[in-house]
Amino acid sequence: VTHGGRLICVGGGDETRAFADVIALQIRDGRVERSALPALPRPTLKMGGTVVGDVIYIVGGRDGPNSSTATRACWALDLSRPTAERRWVGIPDCPGPGRMMPVVVAAKGALHVFGGIEIRPDNAGKAKNAAPYLRDAWRFVSAARNQPGKWERLLDLPQPLAGAPSPGWLVDPDTILIFGGVDGAIEAITDRSSVRSLPGQILAYHVSDNRWSRAGEMPGAEIRVNAPAVAWRGGYAIISGEHLPARRTNACT
Repeated sequence: VTHGGRLICVGGGDETRAFADVIALQIRDGRVERSALPALPRPTLKMGGTVVGDVIYIVGGRDGPNSSTATRACWALDLSRPTAERRWVGIPDCPGPGRMMPVVVAAKGALHVFGGIEIRPDNAGKAKNAAPYLRDAWRFVSAARNQPGKWERLLDLPQPLAGAPSPGWLVDPDTILIFGGVDGAIEAITDRSSVRSLPGQILAYHVSDNRWSRAGEMPGAEIRVNAPAVAWRGGYAIISGEHLPARRTNACT
């Protein structure tokens, strides 16, 4: 996520474990400076994250690459507080099942959460992505300091969706755009190298009307999933990600 001219990297993982580290990167005098922020309460990867005002929100995820479930837990870090008082605070769990890879967006001072992937044990007790993916949508509205805030149910997505570039794009104060994402059909495909394209639909969520519409299609060469994104110079940049299942790219769009 970005805040105050800094890129803030939260958690994540590699092929064997998740991390709780939080670092901030900033360019100063042509050099990249790195500083530490308070670590997450526990290691987490494949979560959703965005910034609402001065508060970083983290939603869902899992505690390791092979964990048997995804979490419903959500955490907030208020960067407006003095450095010595900054700490991650739990907010009420996101309703619905635990989820990883949701799309999250800050809009009108509230946190919005769309879709994601639920994890369930299979007959052998091994973690398995539940298909179809989730299509529920939620908004978290914070309350006064030291109060819990509350979640509100929004209109479901038009289709199951996870892994779209996140945060989504608040293209104007009342419209959120979500670019692509997958619905879970891929879970039934044994040979994923046979997949030649990913969905590229663009969905628009109209905040005031609690309404969804179709907003077009992405060019095939630009479709990616599992990619971070950022609003930048009046536009929206999608950074790296997967252009096909398990095939990563360094492209920026």
